[in-house]
Amino acid sequence: MIAPSVTRPLSAVDDCQIIDAATVSATKVVVATDPYLSGHYPGRPIYPGVFILESVRQAVEHLISERASACLSAQVESLESARFHRPLLAGAELQLRAACTSIDRNRLSVKASCTLGETGELAAQLTLTVRIVKTVT
Repeated sequence: MIAPSVTRPLSAVDDCQIIDAATVSATKVVVATDPYLSGHYPGRPIYPGVFILESVRQAVEHLISERASACLSAQVESLESARFHRPLLAGAELQLRAACTSIDRNRLSVKASCTLGETGELAAQLTLTVRIVKTVT
């Protein structure tokens, strides 16, 4: 379980597992009472796409902090592509897998695939660049 951070008000991942030096998997259960759901399509709340992006960022940050240093964090520098295939409704479990390749010393290219835990159906695919920065304390 990942403890919420003071600088991170939204815990967008419930659990992370490092697969190898460049790959991480994570899960997030979409909870019906989470405050961001009430306004994101009233009557049929869905986990917002920007939070899927945040889930990927937090998973990559976990990988960086475990593999390099807890004093490093990941900031999204650019989002090259985002495809949303299925909505994540309340009660759904997001399962993501992010593979990172180095661009240079301070940046990573990330390809993430997100599926619905119940069915394994593809929910989203993202390609982004993250900048590795020192955490401000």
